[in-house]
Amino acid sequence: MAHFYIAGDAQSVSFARGERLCDQCHALLPHFQFTKLISPTENWRNVSADINQKWGFQLGENRCVVWNANGRLLGNDLEWEKYVHETYNIDIDVSSKQLLDIADENEAAVRSMLAEMEMTEEEPNHIVVNSWEKSAYN
Repeated sequence: MAHFYIAGDAQSVSFARGERLCDQCHALLPHFQFTKLISPTENWRNVSADINQKWGFQLGENRCVVWNANGRLLGNDLEWEKYVHETYNIDIDVSSKQLLDIADENEAAVRSMLAEMEMTEEEPNHIVVNSWEKSAYN
């Protein structure tokens, strides 16, 4: 079973590209699972810093990052796209315009979900979605 993690700024086209590839792989490959960590734009720096600290990555200014269950960094959205093509022969199936629309939808969905989660004293700064769980997001 292949399990990957993808994290990113919900409003970025980079994250939309990486996320769409995860969705395609999940739909086409029976044992493909992923976990999404999705952050609103204003929280991405903090989420990115947390990922850097936890996994030992150097993400820089990337708005999307993908790694495997062993903690091996696969890279940003473009490196992920290349990996998916070379490993699974899957290419992204949406246009650049559609990626912009997906990014806008992501941002609205994350803001809505975070607003619903205001039940603790500490506000969450990102959403976690697993491919094997049903949620309002997938």
